[in-house]
Amino acid sequence: MRARGDLDWTVLRPGSLTDHPGTGRVLLEPPPVPRGEVTRDDTAAVLAALLDEPRTAGKTLELREGEADVHDAVVAVLT
Repeated sequence: MRARGDLDWTVLRPGSLTDHPGTGRVLLEPPPVPRGEVTRDDTAAVLAALLDEPRTAGKTLELREGEADVHDAVVAVLT
């Protein structure tokens, strides 16, 4: 699917999903990222933030629990 030139894509690879309440704090980086967990709430928040940021198109990103605010984590992967 990534080979299709007419579609924008972003691949998000979350760690093991948990049902704990979201914290709004994540680790979002290109691979490789060590194994870990992330809440479903935080995964949803990151997905929404990635959809709002077209400059993430074409990136593969891994998501885990972390220290960065969701918005700050998305901005950081743009640089």
